[in-house]
Amino acid sequence: MNTLWQDMRFAARMLWKNKSVTVVALITLAFGTGANTAIFSVVNAVLLRPLPFAHQKQLVSIYGASADDAGVRFPLSYPDFADYQKQAQSLQYVATYNLASTNLISGSDEPEGLSGIVASADLFPLLGVEPKLGRVFTNDEDQPG
Repeated sequence: MNTLWQDMRFAARMLWKNKSVTVVALITLAFGTGANTAIFSVVNAVLLRPLPFAHQKQLVSIYGASADDAGVRFPLSYPDFADYQKQAQSLQYVATYNLASTNLISGSDEPEGLSGIVASADLFPLLGVEPKLGRVFTNDEDQPG
């Protein structure tokens, strides 16, 4: 234990004597700790934390696949989605969504870019969530055209 205290005093004297080395070491430790914290925060949010839905283990994603089996996935077309929705017997809800962007033009103002989601009526019940404002879509509103 005595040698530990001697080593600590020696290290403190050397750090006090070489202040530039001490500053570089502290900055390196600060950047390393910050980068580690940032990376863990992203991994935690994306991979480790469960989805914020009631029955996340029962959710499935359905994609189309290329005929040559190259592993390429793509979203289903609306007719394919409608077929799944009509014929699904083991799924309680079948819903679709697509990210969308548009421009809002009002009066003489400049157009304003908006981002949103085009979704089918079953999306909210499928996820077990309610909108903060307004109401969910009805099946009557979920018709093409």
